Amino acid sequence: MAARPRKFDEDAVLDGATEVFWRRGYEGTTVDALEEHLGVGRQSLYNTFGDKRALFRRVVARYAASSHGVRSFLEADPSGLPGIRRYFEGLVDFLAGKSGGLGCLLVRSMTSAESGDEQVARTCGVSDEALRSAFRSALSVAVERGEVRPDLPLEAAVLMLTAQAYGLSTLTSHGASREELAAAAAMAVAGLDLVG
Repeated sequence: MAARPRKFDEDAVLDGATEVFWRRGYEGTTVDALEEHLGVGRQSLYNTFGDKRALFRRVVARYAASSHGVRSFLEADPSGLPGIRRYFEGLVDFLAGKSGGLGCLLVRSMTSAESGDEQVARTCGVSDEALRSAFRSALSVAVERGEVRPDLPLEAAVLMLTAQAYGLSTLTSHGASREELAAAAAMAVAGLDLVG
């Protein structure tokens, strides 16, 4: 007997699962809640994605792959300080808009029970290193162009900007407004003169 064809759009289900996990976290999401929100039966979910943990891992990996969009501001020409400014403007737009006040799913996953999952931790770690590397490159360009002080301690500046990006996500999930996020982001860039 041939297997019955799947009766749902896998990408749409992953979009919906992302929304549920993003809102409730891994621990707070039940399979019943996924079934109800997605309109897909438990057995169909298991057959396609595996158990809840496998589905969550897939959601996090897919989210991480799509999060390159904001980071691309750091890599676009001209990079340097303008790229860093554009990155934070894009991050504020994302956090105040598409995230719906939930912050970044990866940051939430890094700082909650989900971080105990090796695969999720590895996905978050790769994304974290990619962000740090992009900051490092943009800052190196900024130093070369004289946009920041020449003796800027590069690694300290990379850590400060990374911490600021993650902090903005956390502030968002605690109700910070777009204006507050924008002000904090502007201070992150201005703080490059103070590092060291």
